[in-house]
Amino acid sequence: MAYLIQAFISKDGNPNLLPLSIPYLALVQGFVLAPVNKNFRDRFNLSIFPLLEGDNTGLLALSSVGCLVSENAKVAYIEAEFFGGDGMQASMVFENGKITLDKTVSRNAINSALHYLGVEKLTYIDEFEALRLGKYRNTEQWITTKNE
Repeated sequence: MAYLIQAFISKDGNPNLLPLSIPYLALVQGFVLAPVNKNFRDRFNLSIFPLLEGDNTGLLALSSVGCLVSENAKVAYIEAEFFGGDGMQASMVFENGKITLDKTVSRNAINSALHYLGVEKLTYIDEFEALRLGKYRNTEQWITTKNE
């Protein structure tokens, strides 16, 4: 079974997400997830999985968008692609219009970024599970399924 995600995560109330018309969904602990779908990628000239694929053009576009949405806020960009247990994840963190945690590709990249944002593990295995990011198997499901 595949798992795919490509999204920005920030604290709820980040006004920088509004002018860009990024649709976002409420998560737990006061965070929101802005899924990066095909329309978003086309609009901002982002490739699919620019960090995992090592796409320099996509990385530049991602950095520009990340810096824009992080004015006066912390924002993590995450991506992961898994199939049958094999795969990888990647992240970048932006704060105050700058990259604060550069491109990270590792089995723990998303948890590191979420920890930096202030996500608490609480009684869960890790920050990923604490935000319930495994709720859907792909990015499109976050867009098409109403938040429960």
